[in-house]
Amino acid sequence: MVLKELGYNTTDLEEILAEMRLLLEEVEDADPSSPDAVQIFVDLKHDAINLTKEFRTTIKELLDDVKYRDLRRQITDMILEHNQNFSNLSKKIQNRIKQFNRNQLFRLHNFIDDQLDTLIAQYENGSLTSEQFKSQICRIVNQMNKDKKEDLFYELRAEKMKNRDQTENNGHGKGKGQQ
Repeated sequence: MVLKELGYNTTDLEEILAEMRLLLEEVEDADPSSPDAVQIFVDLKHDAINLTKEFRTTIKELLDDVKYRDLRRQITDMILEHNQNFSNLSKKIQNRIKQFNRNQLFRLHNFIDDQLDTLIAQYENGSLTSEQFKSQICRIVNQMNKDKKEDLFYELRAEKMKNRDQTENNGHGKGKGQQ
């Protein structure tokens, strides 16, 4: 695509890529339990190696060394930018999840007061793992009387519905809740 945008004739490269896609489909469709599976996979690997060599040869014929290095640098920069964008999105998602969980803990705090403060402190100082923290919360909730449990679950459901409504109203489609 980059080469095409720069005005190069990429027909040969596109044909090789199409063959690679077909080869990938063959690999996905190959039955590993067939009696001749080993030979099939060896042949497919050989085909992949040949297509890769053909692609490299074709692109090197298309570009001189300077343009080839420049193109590699551009592609590397694009990959780095993509990875940075992905990393930023991941951080935003993690922060939203933490915010949601913090809100849920605040609601829990109304029901289990002092015990939650102790658990949070233990989690923050590293003496409790995330799984142990969750397990302790479940143990505390299971020890509640029926009315207190119902109040807690009602409160949590109401918050989940509020968050879903906010997500839908902000144009983000249907919210499925966060964990």
